[in-house]
Amino acid sequence: MAFGIRPFEFLTSLTIVAAAIAIISKEYITNTINGLIIMFTDQFSLGDTIKINEQKGIIKDITLLNTVLKRDDGLTMMIPNNLMLSTHVINYRFTDRKDVEFIFEVPVETKMSLKEIREKIEPKLAKRLESKEISKFIVGLSGIYKEKIAIKIIVGIAPEKEPEIREEFDEILLELMYEKQ
Repeated sequence: MAFGIRPFEFLTSLTIVAAAIAIISKEYITNTINGLIIMFTDQFSLGDTIKINEQKGIIKDITLLNTVLKRDDGLTMMIPNNLMLSTHVINYRFTDRKDVEFIFEVPVETKMSLKEIREKIEPKLAKRLESKEISKFIVGLSGIYKEKIAIKIIVGIAPEKEPEIREEFDEILLELMYEKQ
């Protein structure tokens, strides 16, 4: 016994404190190590569009502890790095197709069904659909509100064609809206 401390009891107390610290900091250490792995591998990069669980968005930042994801609705999410490496994640940078959404609103008074909208748009996309430039074409409701109805159109395209097809869709949707008035 030195300094009035019993070595066995001191080592036991020290071991319990060390174990408690290890348990408390386990997630922090795991997130940090996974953050380093993410930063130094090519799995994810800033600007990548990813889908993790049901959340989809663009990677805005990768820190030691979290990956910052900006969702399509503008919300920012902090995803722990251990979740990024332990969950199924789709990185659209590594796919040859990308889903692009177009959402537009029409007044409730507009009497046009989803089928009618599809039938008016589809012929204008016939060449792209035949050539498989557009691999998916879905028309659906995004929301119904007191004075308006939000329509969502989803198309599957090659990422490099997005600006061109977005511009074409904008023109088609404007034509559709002016035609209905």
